[in-house]
Amino acid sequence: MAEIEAEVFRIMKAFVRELIKAYIQIADEAILKDKASRKERGLVVERRNDKVSVYTIFGDISFNRTYYYDKKQKAYVYPLDEALRLDKRQRLAEAVAIKLVETAGQVSYTKSSSNVTNGELSRQTVKNKIH
Repeated sequence: MAEIEAEVFRIMKAFVRELIKAYIQIADEAILKDKASRKERGLVVERRNDKVSVYTIFGDISFNRTYYYDKKQKAYVYPLDEALRLDKRQRLAEAVAIKLVETAGQVSYTKSSSNVTNGELSRQTVKNKIH
């Protein structure tokens, strides 16, 4: 029975990752297609399909996003990151970071990574979240 549960859990996590990825891609396309709103904000497409990965409680999710030039702010931006509330260079979802820090208070950084992410993140990543 344990093997069945483990396999169903693995499949479920993979499905949720794909669901989140699809949702994110739809959001990026919606921003791109909303030309009136982009014009109002002064956003001009700089390039498409910049790949990024974010580690979530369901595992690593990779997706493409569109890079814009903001004429009003005179800066380059990812509106999708703003919509998802991702900080610049944030590659770890907040829920995962919180779990890693909480767990690391009780066990080693390596054990924290092992317990929270099945060892998919390094102990250095855990340490960086604490300090």
